[in-house]
Amino acid sequence: MAIPDPNYRRSLLTFLLCLILIQAAIIYAIDLKRPIYGDEVHFVPTVVLFGENPTIHTLKHYPEMVTPLSFIVYGLWGRVFGFELHILRVLSIVIALAAYILLHRFFFAVSKHSTLSVLTAVFIALNPYMVGLNVFVYTDMLGILCMIAACLAVYHDRALLFMISSAGMLLSRQYLIFLTAAALLFYLILYINDRRPAAMKMMLAGMASMIPFLCLVILWRGLGPDNEIRRINLTAGFSYHPSFVTLYVSQMFMYLLPLVVACLQSFKDKFLLGSAMLLSPFYWLFPVRPSKVLVDADIQTVGFLHRTLGYLFHNILFEDIAFFLMFCFGLTILLHFIRDAWTRFKQNRFDYAFFLYLSIFIFLLIQPISYVSWEKYFMPVMPLGAIQILRPRFNRPVPLE
Repeated sequence: MAIPDPNYRRSLLTFLLCLILIQAAIIYAIDLKRPIYGDEVHFVPTVVLFGENPTIHTLKHYPEMVTPLSFIVYGLWGRVFGFELHILRVLSIVIALAAYILLHRFFFAVSKHSTLSVLTAVFIALNPYMVGLNVFVYTDMLGILCMIAACLAVYHDRALLFMISSAGMLLSRQYLIFLTAAALLFYLILYINDRRPAAMKMMLAGMASMIPFLCLVILWRGLGPDNEIRRINLTAGFSYHPSFVTLYVSQMFMYLLPLVVACLQSFKDKFLLGSAMLLSPFYWLFPVRPSKVLVDADIQTVGFLHRTLGYLFHNILFEDIAFFLMFCFGLTILLHFIRDAWTRFKQNRFDYAFFLYLSIFIFLLIQPISYVSWEKYFMPVMPLGAIQILRPRFNRPVPLE
């Protein structure tokens, strides 16, 4: 079913008005010409490196750990318009606007609810991390833009769009492979279930989307550029970090708290609450802590929420108690997702909601393999969690088209 044009246009115009006001306020508050901030200290020189010296040697050895698409795009922008910091930040605003417009379309496509789509997209846009990604020269927003495009491609069964957007995700941030993996598994299940021709086409598109990233892996002889940073950070190789899961499950509750409150009735299930309480001691085995890389850089928190708890309590035990409570409620949400996904699986109801569940679960499996935990890495999965929490509000099946 196509998006109804009149309703969508009205919703989009309302959202654009809100977005313009939000962006204007952010730009005014932050100031495009403010001094270099945070990771811009090393991202901007890498952008200049790609802009002025776009060679295979640069591609192989550039001094970052993330895939290079954002640096290439900002580098091309810099070659045309200049590498001044405020000029590069203009591109961040352009990318953010495109990402938010697609985000609104994603919410509207799934919910068919004008007001819900506007409010949820605005809620995501006002997250403190998203506010920063609006303006600063960071690599995340381009990956989020591609990820949302990939979600829409799956919704509409658009193989070419999925191939391009999935490739863009992987070339922006390695861990975004969670969505590609979820789509491949989803379409494999569909194909096994009913030999749907579109499923095979989408699987082939997903596999093709990984080819550019695999070429980089061959060039680098690893999952990141061949440089000193990789040699320092990956000395112990790859391992699974359960404490990262603890963090992201806690964020599932805290970062989406207003939506959870709006749909509280869905989570007042004694069995789910009891199960969450039984599993909650997992937190004390793997409490939220900064990873070794952060500690070595003298960073003692994993993001804004952790830092806020530190300011409030000045005591690690009280911080842990706060995170423990968030983890309990986050577990309740996650168990609700698992139960609903399992019900759909048993009923052979492999709809778009099932795909979104797979994406969230695979994120929790893949992201903790990273060498660093950071609250910002929850941003790509935040819209997926939001729409699944809000599902009772629009309360209708979501078919694939």
